[in-house]
Amino acid sequence: MKPSHAANDNLIDRTRTVWQPRLGRDLSREDARQIAESVTGFFAVLAEWSRAETPVPANDTGKPSNSIPARCAVKAEAVAEGPDRRKAGGGWTARCPVHDDGDGDGE
Repeated sequence: MKPSHAANDNLIDRTRTVWQPRLGRDLSREDARQIAESVTGFFAVLAEWSRAETPVPANDTGKPSNSIPARCAVKAEAVAEGPDRRKAGGGWTARCPVHDDGDGDGE
């Protein structure tokens, strides 16, 4: 269902009101329309990703676990006991075995 002309005008006006101070310049109605379209597209992608099937974790035993969410691919214990853990201040850090954490220094 397409938004009404009045609703579309209201969205463009509101977009200009919100974004002009943040950008520090005047926005045309076309600028505001493009921003609204981009933000809408961004959230559509996020919604699509959240609906996508989550792959079966590599450490899945086939048994349901109440200790971790079903979509969690790695148990905290596996990270905490992993070879990449190290002392950091008053605690510990560890590289994520699922994601590319770079060099582990947060950069």
